[in-house]
Amino acid sequence: MHTHHSNEQRKHEGDVSKGLPEAAPHAGNAYEEDDHPAKDAPKDHGEVPRKNDDSQDDKKDPFKAS
Repeated sequence: MHTHHSNEQRKHEGDVSKGLPEAAPHAGNAYEEDDHPAKDAPKDHGEVPRKNDDSQDDKKDPFKAS
């Protein structure tokens, strides 16, 4: 039937990413998120600042009635 052995050929290719089409070999991975931590002010990145104070959360018993 087939005269080629695709598995044997793939062993010789090395560590090649098979997720991208050959037309765009140098494109970034579309499934990878750009998850870089913000280093500037939160208002510059659209992050909502925290409004409630949770500094006492680990000191109070949440099951005890106040």
